[in-house]
Amino acid sequence: MNGLNRIFLLGRLGNDPQMYTSSKGQMYTALSLATDRVYGDKEEGKKTKTTDWHYVRVWGKQAHSCAKFLS
Repeated sequence: MNGLNRIFLLGRLGNDPQMYTSSKGQMYTALSLATDRVYGDKEEGKKTKTTDWHYVRVWGKQAHSCAKFLS
């Protein structure tokens, strides 16, 4: 499968998932996921925490499960 990347994200939901219907009639669930990164400055000894937001679309049977069980 050329051009396909698979990633695994572990984080927190930013809001409740929302189900939508595409223009072709397929159901999908949209959700936002927050992941944190913590890194430090060796010279000053300070740690910095940043949050990255990922906007996710889930299609097919998993879309219904995400909308039902995640909140």
